Amino acid sequence: MSQTNFLIGRGELLTHEIKGPKRGMEKAEVYTLQQARSRLTPQFAEVAESLDSLPRGACPGDLGVARLTLNPSYIARSFFPVAMLRDAGLESVGSRAVKLTPEAWSKKGPPRESTTTELFVVGRRQAFRQLKDWAGKVEEGSNEAKDLSHIERFSAFEPKDRIVSLGKVKDRFFEVGVHLLPGDGDQFVQRAFAKYAAEVGVTIHTDLAFSAGNLWFLPVEGKHDNVKRLAEFSFVRVIRPMPKLRGMRPVQRSAGVTVACNLPTEQQPLSSEPKVAILDGGLPKRHSIAPWVRTYRVLDENAADDPGGLEHGLGVTSAFLFGPIAPNSTAARPYSYVDHLRVLDRETDSEDPLELYRTLGFVEEVLLSRQYQFINLSLGPDLPIDDTDVHAWTSVIDDLLSDGDTLMTVAVGNNGEMDRSVGNARVQVPSDCVNALSVGAADNVDATWARAAYSAIGPGRSPGVVKPDLMAFGGDASNSKYFHVLGEGAKPTLVPQLGTSFASPYLLRNAVGVRAILGADLSPLAI
Repeated sequence: MSQTNFLIGRGELLTHEIKGPKRGMEKAEVYTLQQARSRLTPQFAEVAESLDSLPRGACPGDLGVARLTLNPSYIARSFFPVAMLRDAGLESVGSRAVKLTPEAWSKKGPPRESTTTELFVVGRRQAFRQLKDWAGKVEEGSNEAKDLSHIERFSAFEPKDRIVSLGKVKDRFFEVGVHLLPGDGDQFVQRAFAKYAAEVGVTIHTDLAFSAGNLWFLPVEGKHDNVKRLAEFSFVRVIRPMPKLRGMRPVQRSAGVTVACNLPTEQQPLSSEPKVAILDGGLPKRHSIAPWVRTYRVLDENAADDPGGLEHGLGVTSAFLFGPIAPNSTAARPYSYVDHLRVLDRETDSEDPLELYRTLGFVEEVLLSRQYQFINLSLGPDLPIDDTDVHAWTSVIDDLLSDGDTLMTVAVGNNGEMDRSVGNARVQVPSDCVNALSVGAADNVDATWARAAYSAIGPGRSPGVVKPDLMAFGGDASNSKYFHVLGEGAKPTLVPQLGTSFASPYLLRNAVGVRAILGADLSPLAI
């Protein structure tokens, strides 16, 4: 028998206010104002002395940059030292996550190594000289005093700290990241950097430069000694050797054996609405996926095809359209049409280290066009992520994806079997993006799946520590469970492959499938 439920009319008349217990909302300070002065005054003096030792050309407008590290107890946005910076004549131009063991903290037990926020602050060298006196005049209980007591460390940004590595003795090309001033429409920092680089004998390639937020990335060319002098420029954030693009994983074939398959008889995809792009190495002249390729575009018409890139591009596009195809079977029906945009070519495979930035320029061009809701990128620098500083590829792509209108899947790399102790097995740039989905490879499609041995591992770079974001089948050679994709030729034949390059578009296929089934009301961000 069903239960009778009663409705009470005007039930709000039966309620009354209950006051909660009073409690203090102020967080106990780790350091008193006097302790903060005692700790930081010598550090302020050291920073001022370090900045005064730099040549005039390295400090354009007499501006210098220092590092302000917050105590791990005060990393919330509400503890940003606005009052102190404003009153002391300083300004933040960037930040990063760092690890340190504080002298004291608000938690129970002895302090241990923790992640905190390090700010890069800019100001005139005179402002840094006056910090010591400024700290002595701060009034107890003021916002400036609270900000001062939240600082764990104030240190100079020494030139040697900006150089990740100079690479090999013969290396002459480097990537440089430069802090920019907020709202600098006159390109004051860029012009000053170009002038200083010329003074120290370093060639800069501003035609290949990229801006992302308050960071400016560009390739430079010079001898090691000259690059060390370039690191003295106060706005330089990072200098590292120019990496190369990832190589294509060798194709896995059964020699002399041709495996056939059938393509869907229905040549219309499930939906024609999603706009999807594959950014890769191009398509061969003879292939069997033409009914589902809406557009094929070459971003550099003056560059020839890379034969390995064509095979890789066809395989990646096949993985998106059909997923892994079982031999002697009929491929699954595509969820949508796809555009293939060739961003890799024979020039990319040259010895010219500047090609890395040229390829990034093609990727940026596609993202800036805002034509696509779904994009796959199965390429990038052959460089595991670095906890200390962000890479140009990551910065540019993250910035362009920040509006949430595009879902991009990025392969994490096939370096999972490299040396973990030195970080060489970690996910590769730009799969550390927080606004993209980084995809690793699984070794099976059933419930027994595990990470494929070659698939790169986490952790990612803060704040995207959990990486890869998702996993998809990518093939496993040890169990002969390959990811079969279509090979070159007018007739559909299969090529056994494996790699995160194929897991990534396979995952994107599933995302587009959700959109195709549920319709355009479901945004890429919701998917």
